[in-house]
Amino acid sequence: MRHFLIYSGLSHLQMKKLLHYILFFILISCTILSCTDRSIHEKELFGEMDSLLESNPDSAYAQLKKIQSKIDSINDTGLSIRQLMYKTSAQNKLYLKMPSDTIFQSVVDYYAKYGTANDRMKSLYLMGCIYRDMHEAPQALKYYQEATESADTLSSDCDYHLLICIYGQIILLPNLRPVTLCC
Repeated sequence: MRHFLIYSGLSHLQMKKLLHYILFFILISCTILSCTDRSIHEKELFGEMDSLLESNPDSAYAQLKKIQSKIDSINDTGLSIRQLMYKTSAQNKLYLKMPSDTIFQSVVDYYAKYGTANDRMKSLYLMGCIYRDMHEAPQALKYYQEATESADTLSSDCDYHLLICIYGQIILLPNLRPVTLCC
């Protein structure tokens, strides 16, 4: 070891500092990679899910059912929540039975804490749809109104299409028919 220190021209103190820098760099690299790991999984699993839900909800629903076991094996709460929201959205579009309000509440709670304004708006809208299908008009209206209030209309990425659908559901709510306009 002494020969290496003499040969490299670095003192013991300099070598120690260099080792600290290398370890720090490795630690930062691992941290960055672990943080991006979730987004890589999310893109891999849900890449074009939004557009597929719009154009072909049958295919989206089939794909979501197919990747369920992969999501379960990753064991990531955020991915599981995203999958449940996409699946519920597909069920809504296909007039299928949606999850119970108690199951979907976890999605609403998660996006209230960690989601974007569009995520919050969509989760609240879908919760309103769940109550609409349960013929609970007051609860459905409450969630639809919360959804419209959570929209960030000043943001350039505001989902105005969803906002229009929410207002459409509010208008149709007195009829209490499970009608899905466009969302």
